Amino acid sequence: MEKIFAIALKDTKLRFTGITEWLFFLILPIFFTFILAGGTGASPDNRVRLTVVDLAHSDLSQELLTALDKSEAVHPEVSQLAAATGSRKSNTRRPASEPGESTARPASPALTGGS
Repeated sequence: MEKIFAIALKDTKLRFTGITEWLFFLILPIFFTFILAGGTGASPDNRVRLTVVDLAHSDLSQELLTALDKSEAVHPEVSQLAAATGSRKSNTRRPASEPGESTARPASPALTGGS
């Protein structure tokens, strides 16, 4: 075990002999880490965004919005119906198969002996 540490120490001394090695292996990575971490910044609100469309405009719906706003899990974003469905259309995907639709492929005529 002592020989392994001696080899590692020798290689480390050889690797970091000049200032450029220190610059590229240690200083620049730390510098870029701080720059990128500071540039992106953490959002102060970590709650999940929830798009809410209030079509009822009733006291009960306002009470629900108030309760959601006080929640620590979700952040409601009140939106109009057209805006909410417009942003949703780009994210929707067609299901793999419609209910009642077979997912099996039809057999090839060559495999079934047909022409």
